[in-house]
Amino acid sequence: MDFMSLYKKFNPVFIQEEDANDPLQAQAEELKDVVIFPGRTQPPHVGHVKLVEKMKKENPDAEPIIILVKGEKSSQDTIKNPFSAELQKKYLQQAIPGVHVEIFNNAYLPGIIETLKEKGMNVTKVYSGPDRAASYKSILEKAGLDNVEAVSVEDRFTPISDLSDRYFQRDLSASLVREILENNDLEDFLKVTVGYNEKDFNEMRDTLLSGKTNKLKSDINAKLMKLLTKIDKTKTDATRTKLLSEKEQLESELSNLK
Repeated sequence: MDFMSLYKKFNPVFIQEEDANDPLQAQAEELKDVVIFPGRTQPPHVGHVKLVEKMKKENPDAEPIIILVKGEKSSQDTIKNPFSAELQKKYLQQAIPGVHVEIFNNAYLPGIIETLKEKGMNVTKVYSGPDRAASYKSILEKAGLDNVEAVSVEDRFTPISDLSDRYFQRDLSASLVREILENNDLEDFLKVTVGYNEKDFNEMRDTLLSGKTNKLKSDINAKLMKLLTKIDKTKTDATRTKLLSEKEQLESELSNLK
């Protein structure tokens, strides 16, 4: 049994949006060439739009696909990843009408490529930033996927020259867009994104702030649980008094978040 057969047997990759077992897809006589970009679009911005344009220009005979991953670990960090895969897809297709988006539950690149193949798609290139390109190349080689090219995108499509002074000369990134959202800077938001309006801005901002609050609550509750365990085990009054004071402070912080 070859590597990919073993992978499929013990580490299945599930497609969220479409049925990977559709016989009409699996029995395609010819595979359609595609190029993919596995990315965190938290949220989508001008750079993602220009990347898809670049992928189309460099591969006129292949369809660009954006790969989103519903990772359990990443979904728990609602500060860096406030937007669900479904919301990311919605925003991507709003910014880039007609763009093909696939949602996976597993980020393992060879598994993603194999699943797309089963659906009639032949991945020829994987686009990513320079920080991931070398890793992707190594993963592809180890999986025997030498025919798939790992493309490093050096151009960050930055900076946006006419942003407010607080963002002067900042590289365009999802973290910058989240900062702009948190600061309630609608005018700057509309400069670093495409296809959105004030309603979208408010929706994204509410989601971002809610995610940040929930993450902070989770962190404080985790600290409280550890603190309560320490208090139960404490034998000296002085230490117990100190820990109870820390407990009150954390409870106050938690109350302020509600």
